[in-house]
Amino acid sequence: MMGDAEELSLKQILAEVFELDPSTIDNTTSIENVELWDSLQHFSMIVSVEQEFGVRFSEDEMGELVSYERLRSALAAKLKPTNGSPAKPDGQRVS
Repeated sequence: MMGDAEELSLKQILAEVFELDPSTIDNTTSIENVELWDSLQHFSMIVSVEQEFGVRFSEDEMGELVSYERLRSALAAKLKPTNGSPAKPDGQRVS
């Protein structure tokens, strides 16, 4: 599950990578309507999200993360607490 702080951080990452106003990022934001969303920026976005949240996406997952909605959903699934998943010192879960 993602809280407001995580969602804000995710929007900030997309805003920085794609040079957008964070307030314009919503479930309609995608590779289809963001001019700077090319393969290089896509990879940059993935790396930034992985570093910020301490998660890893598989190659298959990376190819599917072509919208804010899909990225948010995939990230929320990785942040979902699981039994035996160690927490990092800042309280984030390691996937």
